[in-house]
Amino acid sequence: MSTILSRILAAVHRRRAERDFDDEIAAHLAMQEDEFLASGMDPAQARAAALRAFGGVTQTREDHRERRGLPRVDTLARDLSFALRGLRHNPGFAAAAILSLALGIGANTAVFSLFHAMLLRMLPVERPEELVSMFRTGGWSKGYVSYPLYREIAKRSDLFTGVIARTGVVKVRFTPR
Repeated sequence: MSTILSRILAAVHRRRAERDFDDEIAAHLAMQEDEFLASGMDPAQARAAALRAFGGVTQTREDHRERRGLPRVDTLARDLSFALRGLRHNPGFAAAAILSLALGIGANTAVFSLFHAMLLRMLPVERPEELVSMFRTGGWSKGYVSYPLYREIAKRSDLFTGVIARTGVVKVRFTPR
């Protein structure tokens, strides 16, 4: 938990952490350089030897940056900054991209709202588990109950609390002459 907190604080106070780490590197290099100067090297050779002994300063900074902050958040921030710079330089492309996103999001919202309303939401009845669909079996027709039979069933309050009817959808083909 303390590691996460320290990483968040380092990400927030990035400039101060960078300065502190640069000061630490400079102090380490200065101590190493002083050791080489004490052993009899001239200042230019001592500085070069200190840098060689320390290793790559840039790689050390990068490793420290990765371990100190939140690398994924930093990468995301840099990517967003790059994308916004690119959109600012190409306003026509930016407008087309934003318009495409808006239309796509709007269309998806409309389709899924309709899908939810038609198929996923529960029916507005008190006890949906008691709903019954009736079809006629046998005979020559497609199995729907006739209107006179519907009227007879609707009159019988001892069978059902309420009755509703619907008609089937018939496909019609239009063939031009």
